[in-house]
Amino acid sequence: MTNCSVVLVSYHTGPVLFAAIKSVLRQPKLAELIVVDNGNPLTVVTRLQQMTLTESRLTLVTGHGNIGFARGCNLGAARATGGYLLLLNPDCLLPPDALTDMMSAFDAMPEATLAGCWLQNPDGSEQRGGRRQLLTPETALVEALHLHRFLKKYARLNNHETEMPHETHEVEAISGAFMCLKTEDYRRLGGLDEGFFLHVEDLDFCMRVKKSGGKIICVPRVQVTHMLSTSGETTSRFVERHKTKGFIRYFHKHFTDEVPLPLLWLVDTAAVVRYWLKTTMGILHKWFRPQRRLKHTDAAKRLMALASGLADLPEKHDWQEKAILVTGATSQIGLCVVKRMIASGASVLALSRGEPI
Repeated sequence: MTNCSVVLVSYHTGPVLFAAIKSVLRQPKLAELIVVDNGNPLTVVTRLQQMTLTESRLTLVTGHGNIGFARGCNLGAARATGGYLLLLNPDCLLPPDALTDMMSAFDAMPEATLAGCWLQNPDGSEQRGGRRQLLTPETALVEALHLHRFLKKYARLNNHETEMPHETHEVEAISGAFMCLKTEDYRRLGGLDEGFFLHVEDLDFCMRVKKSGGKIICVPRVQVTHMLSTSGETTSRFVERHKTKGFIRYFHKHFTDEVPLPLLWLVDTAAVVRYWLKTTMGILHKWFRPQRRLKHTDAAKRLMALASGLADLPEKHDWQEKAILVTGATSQIGLCVVKRMIASGASVLALSRGEPI
C-alpha cells in the first residue's frame, strides 16, 4: 500500500517538538519524516542529528536559517518519496493510525484533492481555524464587523462553533497545521506560495485547490491535538507583521480582478488596523498578565505531552521539589502522569474517585 511522507517545519518549537516527532514515527504507513530546521537551539539540532543515526525514516534538513514556513515546507516536500504528503505543524500530536485513516479517506473519496482533520485544543475542544469558509473580502469584513450577529445570511469565517459531523465531509478551507494530499497533486499545484513568509499560505493553497477544481475534505476520525503557542513567538510583532503582509498579498493576488479597488483598500486598512490592535494588546497583556499564570499554562501542556506517552522524561531539576496535583490519578493516563512525575523528582498529590484500572 502507498505510504505517506510527513514534512515538519520547526522554528524554536520547544519540548513538544520531540513528542510530535514520536507521534509521527509510530505511524505504520509512514514513508519518511522530513524535519526542516528553520532555526532551533544547537542542543535541539544536535539531538535531531543523533536521532537520524538510529531512525532511518527520519531526515533532517538544516543549515539554511529561517526561510519561512511556506519555503520550508516546499524544501521538505522536494525530498518526499511517499505517494501522499502531510504538512504537519511541529506542535501537533498524531493519534495512532492517523496516516492510515487519512489515506483510507482518500480511497473512499477519490475526487478529493486536499484533506484536513479534526483539529483539537489540548483540552479536547475543537480548534479555531481547523475547518472554515474560504477567505474573501466579504467573509473577512463580515468576521471583522461581526455582521453574522445581525444578518443570518452571513456565516462565521471559522466553523469550530458548529457541531462536527461524524463522517468525512467537504469543507471550503482547512488549517495549515495539518494538510494532507497526494504528493503529485502538491507538486502539480506548485506547492505553497513562498511569497507568504508566515501565515495565510494555507488559505492561499485552499483557494488555489478550489480554483483548480479540487475538493477539500475534513476527516473527523483523525483527531489531532495542536498544542499552539509552544515557541512563545506567536504574539510577537514579527509574526503579526508577516500575517498582515500575508493577508494583503492574498487579497490582491486573488481578488484584484473581481472586486472594486476601493474595497481592496478597505480590506488592506482593516488588516493594518488589526495588526496595530493585536500588537498593542499583546504588549498590554504581557504587562498585566501574571507570569505565574503563563508558567502554569506551559506546565499543563507539558503534562499533556507526558500523559500521552510521547515525550521524554523532563530533566530532574525541572520538577524536583515541586508539588504537582494530579486528578483522576487512578485512570490509565493518571497513573502514567503520577509515575513520570515521581520519577522526575516531584512531590505528587494524587486524587481519584475510583479504583485503579
